[in-house]
Amino acid sequence: MPELLKLMEPALDPGNSLTLPVDADSLPPMENELERRRMFVTIKLPVVLDRPEAWRAGELARTLDEAVDLSLLVERLGRQAWSSARRSGNYLDNPWQWIDAGNSARTDAILLAAGAARAGTIDCARHEQALFGLPAAFRRGYTIERVRAGHTECIDFGDLQLAELARTVALEKDPATARHEAAIFSPIAKALARDGAIRTSALDAVAPFCDASTHERLRDPWRLCEGVTRREVAQAAAARAAEQARVAEADRQRREAEARRDPLECPADTVLAAAKALGYAGDAEFWGGTQSACRLRPEDRGQAIVALTYVEGDQRTGVASAPQDDPGYSLDVVIVRVTDGSLVAHTPPGGHIDSDAVRFNGIAIDTASYMLSPGLRAFGVRTAHSTSCYGCLFGTNELTLYVQRGPVLTPVLGLTIGESSGEIDATDCSDQPSRMSRTLRGATSASHGYADLWLRTSISVRMEDLPDACKKNFKASATAKQILLRFDGQSYQAIDGTALSMP
Repeated sequence: MPELLKLMEPALDPGNSLTLPVDADSLPPMENELERRRMFVTIKLPVVLDRPEAWRAGELARTLDEAVDLSLLVERLGRQAWSSARRSGNYLDNPWQWIDAGNSARTDAILLAAGAARAGTIDCARHEQALFGLPAAFRRGYTIERVRAGHTECIDFGDLQLAELARTVALEKDPATARHEAAIFSPIAKALARDGAIRTSALDAVAPFCDASTHERLRDPWRLCEGVTRREVAQAAAARAAEQARVAEADRQRREAEARRDPLECPADTVLAAAKALGYAGDAEFWGGTQSACRLRPEDRGQAIVALTYVEGDQRTGVASAPQDDPGYSLDVVIVRVTDGSLVAHTPPGGHIDSDAVRFNGIAIDTASYMLSPGLRAFGVRTAHSTSCYGCLFGTNELTLYVQRGPVLTPVLGLTIGESSGEIDATDCSDQPSRMSRTLRGATSASHGYADLWLRTSISVRMEDLPDACKKNFKASATAKQILLRFDGQSYQAIDGTALSMP
């Protein structure tokens, strides 16, 4: 939190306004930009609400408008409703949840007025879900003004807090003000006279008001409770409880999905945008069917790392060629801007994936923290291969580390990161699988300006003796070895000459 506050300090000082535009046209659909603005408002809104007098005139209304607009924009961009943002170990709740936790009477009054002011500017049919996530006091002000104006579509009458509103009207001494406030009850009476969901919503709203003690004290001059039976009130209450349970369950599922969501997941059209940036043919369906991979850069989520794989020639026609036993795959690794798909850096032409006698199974972007020098973070591209034949099993996983040097992506390490093999004899049922896995970690030394790397290799072998009708007796062995990799000015090599990749 402290570093985030320091980053935002200029705009958080009293007297300074929020400088980030949040209208729908100016905000690009970028995940990192959206999160940055989200966090900004999360921090600023409670600060302004707590001490509005410390800011310049109109700053509170402006900040509230920005928070509301951003909530609507989150929904418009197809995102989940406000969710928690995590950055550098910080946990930030959305601002509405934060201030809703313990609102003061002054804060509620401010939100009530803000909701009333926005009643004519928010299309409730378009933003019904986003409105549901706004503070109760804001929704109440919004709903009161909408109903008073005769609009009852996509309105939850429960937001009116009708008993409290009726009490306020009954105690109002100014006749003109009382008549103005009482105008809210006419649309409710009309809703009660209708059938379906709108009557159910209105019944739910009048239930507390039609309680005997409240009814007798306020005398119901608007005759809202006439014709409303206790059974209907009970049914309305049950329906509301069921709806609240449904909403709570949907919210729980949304939060679980949000927690599972990969924060570095690329927007759906990023792979296609990268292909277009390279001048390749093909539509979203074509590139979606290729074994390509995409991931946002952890250090700059406005950029995406994309690995494009394709059978040579298909990228020019945009049509997948007929299946082949060993087609051979070309490979392009690029970095593109998420906003417009423009190229930032790419590998030189001619990249390919070896598939001689083995089958290419898939590709993935590895964004682990490969810090090779201060300010230089490498990323990895992993490829998987396998083969199977009668009596044998074999599979490998390869890792290539790339660094960005201006507009060029350069490989600096090629490494077999995992390998498995086995033999099966159909005569005696014997099985002798072996597995090799490797891990990298940084060393404290450096060579040619790049950090040295420790490579740990672990090998496990399981022998199975089957002396009696395939009854298995397992014998396992494991070995581990660690060697140092040094950068020679072009690529990383093992200091003892160990081969790093499969021949």
